[in-house]
Parts: sequence; structure tokens; C-alpha cells
Amino acid sequence: MSNIINAIIAKAKALKKTQSELAASIGMSPEAFSRAKKRGDMRLSDIQSMATAVGMRVNLLDLPVMTSGTANTQINRNLRRCELLGLEFPYDWSLGFMSDELIVEKVLDRFIFHDVVVVCCRFGFDFVFNILLKMKLGEELNPIEARSMNNIKEAIS
Repeated sequence: MSNIINAIIAKAKALKKTQSELAASIGMSPEAFSRAKKRGDMRLSDIQSMATAVGMRVNLLDLPVMTSGTANTQINRNLRRCELLGLEFPYDWSLGFMSDELIVEKVLDRFIFHDVVVVCCRFGFDFVFNILLKMKLGEELNPIEARSMNNIKEAIS
């Protein structure tokens, strides 16, 4: 995440914008911005707002992924996986590290559209859709789920 933030800050500097101006563009005080930047725990919406303020665009696929056994696991022990994925809800607040399947199940259980899009981009639409079908145990998807999944499939195909 810090690589993305640093790229946005570098672009702001090139445009002669200060970090205070960048912080103001997302409604954050310079002090809070500095603390969040050091911790690397800015909300995805804040990062997108900063990127927009300097004429950049952040793609969900630009965000880091934490999987077991990777260097990211060692570097980001203090960050929850949901934070690393850019999910809006802290599904893993009480569990620590969660398997891919479990985190997808938690996301599908709440069905927050943004988070469903993120896990579909990260783990693949087919993986997520198959988990959703398993969760339904033969039942049909409700209209909102069916429409949302269809829209996501079309968008990422």
C-alpha cells in the first residue's frame, strides 16, 4: 500500500502540491495524514481520492495481496488481511489470518458489493462464484446476488 501512496505523493510533488494539500483533498489533517501514511493503513476511498486529486487512477489490482507463506506475510504481520485486500468491512477482526475460502465466505455472507468485487478480482470470479453456490446449498441466488455477480463477471472479463 505504501508504494501506491508514495507514487501519489511523488505525483503531487511533481504538480507542486504539498502533502498538506493532498491531505486536505481527502478531508484529513496533515498530522492524521502523516500518521496514516507511516502506518500504511489508509482507507481505499482515501487513496482513490488522493489519486484523483493528482490525476491518477488506482486499480484494485494494484493493491497488495497477503497470502500465507509469502514475504508479505512476514512484512505485514501487524496488518489484517482484510486491510491488505482493501475490504471495507473487517471480516477478520477476531480471527487473525484466514484462508482464502473463509474470507470469501465471510464477504459473500455480508455481500457488501465493493468487497465482493475485490475478492472476485483477487481470487478469480469462478473461485468466488463456486463458493457462493456451495453456500446456497442448491437454492437459487436471490435477485440482488444474481444481478451483482453477473455485473461483476462482465466487468472483470
